[in-house]
Amino acid sequence: MTIRKSRLSASHRGETGIGSMIILMSLLLVSGSAASLIVDTNNDYTQQAQDTAQEAMAQVATGLEVVDLVGHYRDGNIYSLDILVRLGHGSVPINLEHVIIIVETNTNSLDYTMNSTSVETRFAAKQVCMASGLPLWTDDNPPIIGQGDLVKMTLTCPPVPIGQAASIKMIPAEGHATLETFTVPDNIVGTIVSLH
Repeated sequence: MTIRKSRLSASHRGETGIGSMIILMSLLLVSGSAASLIVDTNNDYTQQAQDTAQEAMAQVATGLEVVDLVGHYRDGNIYSLDILVRLGHGSVPINLEHVIIIVETNTNSLDYTMNSTSVETRFAAKQVCMASGLPLWTDDNPPIIGQGDLVKMTLTCPPVPIGQAASIKMIPAEGHATLETFTVPDNIVGTIVSLH
């Protein structure tokens, strides 16, 4: 058996070089596409993580804070409440049309909304101090409370007699609920009682 040595002619050498170049270019294109896909996926995950973190922070921080609570007294009972509220620190603005207020006494529990069709379960809200720069509430502008704003919410509550306790829970559409409890004092002079 004899081994033959063969030499490539000049024309065959060019074909081998072109084939190698095509393979090299296709490898570069595939690796470039893979790298681009990895970078795009990384950017998508980064954006998703930032959005999730912002939503989580908004859920934790968003809520109302009670500044003052005043009861109106008559015939041995508190029969209505004025609740002065502001946003909690770090809270995003809250539309009060989407807030539910629950008042619980020893014998009764009522849910209040701003747009309730019943007078007994509707609360009213009034802008007291507007420091956020949000527009005044009108038919065209919803009742949104922003950072620095003070709002007085008024509602007619179930009767709470002297010495009894009650609680108020304010629940925004997004964020955490605020719970405020009070006990009607035994010694009341006049018709307005501070309960905070």
